[in-house]
Amino acid sequence: MDTITELNLIAKKDSLMSMQLECDVQHEVPAVFFSTPGYTGNFFHEFNDGILPLYITSQHLSSKIVFVILDLHDWWLTKYGNILSQLSDYAMIDFDEDTRTHCFPEAIVGLRIHQELSINSSLMEGNKSIIDFRNLLDQAYLPRIHSLIREEEERKA
Repeated sequence: MDTITELNLIAKKDSLMSMQLECDVQHEVPAVFFSTPGYTGNFFHEFNDGILPLYITSQHLSSKIVFVILDLHDWWLTKYGNILSQLSDYAMIDFDEDTRTHCFPEAIVGLRIHQELSINSSLMEGNKSIIDFRNLLDQAYLPRIHSLIREEEERKA
């Protein structure tokens, strides 16, 4: 956990000093702030501590959310970008590379988790379950897998 950057946010409505800050980008939807290091590099932890909590935290917003990612690794985005595109209609923000001042109507900092590799449907809006998460994974990866299979079959023909 030593590899995770500390984040400081300013709530404009709560601080006179922050009134001097100007927004370079004004967003109309909330943000979810999270970090990709920590236990990443281990498939179990990537899902248990990252992808599944990301789903739990954001799915109720119906893709009307911006992901702001700290300590983003390119390999992580290559591996999981398809899932992010299913969870958000908006381009994610690489917090370390984007130096503009972004303003959001609200923000969620950190990810929620229920238990190891599980979703408690009673805690989810619309009683979403692990099956709904699995369907999201299918939407994210099956088209890519089908196109790879077609390419392989065409090469063999």
